[in-house]
Amino acid sequence: MARHDYKIFSQGKIGTLALSNRLVRSATWDPSILKSRKLTDEILLFYQELAAGGVGMIITGGLPVIEKEMLVGGDPEGKACSYEDVHVEGINRIA
Repeated sequence: MARHDYKIFSQGKIGTLALSNRLVRSATWDPSILKSRKLTDEILLFYQELAAGGVGMIITGGLPVIEKEMLVGGDPEGKACSYEDVHVEGINRIA
């Protein structure tokens, strides 16, 4: 069976969002973003490689849009907060 025969490589759709295939990289927690509070070139390269490799949809994770209960180890300074621009410098580079 050829690769194009597998359904996972066929186009997909979620609501009105059209996807080139059904490969999804699910949300994960990235401690390197939390620690540095900025998007580094290394992290950006990781996302670029996922996209170039043919993943149909990439869901970033570990970046809350609300403040409630998002503490790391009980340290209020250990939050990665996309709801405040100053917390994750350069996060817009992923898009």
